[in-house]
Amino acid sequence: MWLCERLDAVRILHEVKKVRDDVISIHAAVPGERWEIDIDCDGKISIERFKTTGEVSGIDKFDALLKAQNADAFQ
Repeated sequence: MWLCERLDAVRILHEVKKVRDDVISIHAAVPGERWEIDIDCDGKISIERFKTTGEVSGIDKFDALLKAQNADAFQ
C-alpha cells in the first residue's frame, strides 16, 4: 500500500485497521498529533487530524474520562 510506504519512508509509526467492510483505516502517530486516514472501496481518501492541547493528566483523570463517555457505568 503506497500510503504505508510513504509513512515508513519518513519513519511515522502507523497501523492499518479494517473498520468496516468498505473502509480501511490507517492510524498514524506523530508528536502531538494523531491522524486517521480512511480509504473506501472506491479509493477515496479522507484524512482526519487530531492535535493535542499539550495537557498531560495523571490517573486521577481516568475515571472522569470514563464517566464522561458512559455515565451509566458509574451509576
